Amino acid sequence: MVEFAASSLGTRDVHAVSTEVDRAGPTPRQAYRVEAVRPVPVSGGDMVACHGMAYAYAVFGCHTTTAAAYTVTLAGADGTKAEALAACHTDAAPRVAEAYKRLGVAPGSVPVCHFLPQDDMLWVRN
Repeated sequence: MVEFAASSLGTRDVHAVSTEVDRAGPTPRQAYRVEAVRPVPVSGGDMVACHGMAYAYAVFGCHTTTAAAYTVTLAGADGTKAEALAACHTDAAPRVAEAYKRLGVAPGSVPVCHFLPQDDMLWVRN
């Protein structure tokens, strides 16, 4: 994974960012309050996203992206705190096309944002 990220970003000077939750085990499904939103600094504008795949062992599907990334501080109704990673796509790439279709908007006309689960990560240049 690191080799793919380094090769795709053109440097070995990279680091990963991901969603972090302040408790062990699965993240509770509940209402969360947004407390803060901060952009993830992305040198050069592109990054590598790696998504956990459903296999019996750790397998990730990775791809390059130019999405905007944010760290969102969340507070759960039960006191759970999370630093959630969010990505906002502004392009009409095929992997984002389904989201535009479901939202009923033209591809690329508005940003489409989503949270990344705890096992996903974004690799960016230092």
